[in-house]
Formats: sequence, structure tokens, C-alpha cells
Amino acid sequence: MPVPPHKVLISTDAANEVDDQFAVVHALLSPVLDVRGILPAHFGRCGRDDGERPRDEVDSRHRRTR
Repeated sequence: MPVPPHKVLISTDAANEVDDQFAVVHALLSPVLDVRGILPAHFGRCGRDDGERPRDEVDSRHRRTR
């Protein structure tokens, strides 16, 4: 009997380093993971726009896997 995919949430600072971007795409394309959500984490100095850059990066990777 096949094992169902593992349900996961990903928390990432994808706008910081390329390894996070690779991990997000790998998880989205993996047959053994059921990605239920991606939470863009803050990285860098505190400021109003700091949360937007990681979110934009996550959205960009997600569009490319469709």
C-alpha cells in the first residue's frame, strides 16, 4: 500500500539565499510532500518593506512550478 504524502508547511527566508529557493521548488515538485503553505520569513533589517521581498520571491518560485 502506498504511503500518503507528508503534509508540510514551509517557513523560509527565500529572498536571502539560493538554497531556500531550491528547497521550496524541490518541495513543491516532490511526490512525497503535500505542501500546505509557504510562510515567507523576514530577513535583514527591520522596516516596512522587509516582509515584501521574501513574499515576492516565494510567489515567483510558485508561479514557475505551475
